Amino acid sequence: MICVSNDLYDSCLANGVNSGRCVLIENAIDTQQFSRSMDVTSAKQKLGFDPDRYLIGAVGRLSSEKRFDLLVRAVSALRNDGKDVSLAIVGEGDQRPVLERLIAELGLQNHVRLLGFRSDTIDLFQAFDLYALSSIREGLPNVVLEAMAMGVPVVATAIA
Repeated sequence: MICVSNDLYDSCLANGVNSGRCVLIENAIDTQQFSRSMDVTSAKQKLGFDPDRYLIGAVGRLSSEKRFDLLVRAVSALRNDGKDVSLAIVGEGDQRPVLERLIAELGLQNHVRLLGFRSDTIDLFQAFDLYALSSIREGLPNVVLEAMAMGVPVVATAIA
């Protein structure tokens, strides 16, 4: 059993996995690949985002454990408090229709973009003012390591 975080390793042992068959290999990324080559404003302009609006970004599979619905609601609350923020979510998955309905229900069509699958995540990280991880279950997510390597501040749910 290969575990990517201490809590997963401990959980495996607690559930009866033999310690000789359980190993911890923490995730890692190439920090030379994930390094900033342009400023936030230039990156936003390159990708068609408003350079004057605060951009929160998220990357992941659109599935229920990622809780992108919480993130959409948080952006709605920020906007209701007068904050000029927008949200870009990168990824595909079965929760896309649910998120589309929520975005429409909250009137956020001009402020929340579901970008689908993208291979240019480095360009996107450069455009984010903040990276948000809203998951309720994770190991050690590479996207957080990638954002940190790019110098993007990270806000994450309090999970193991």
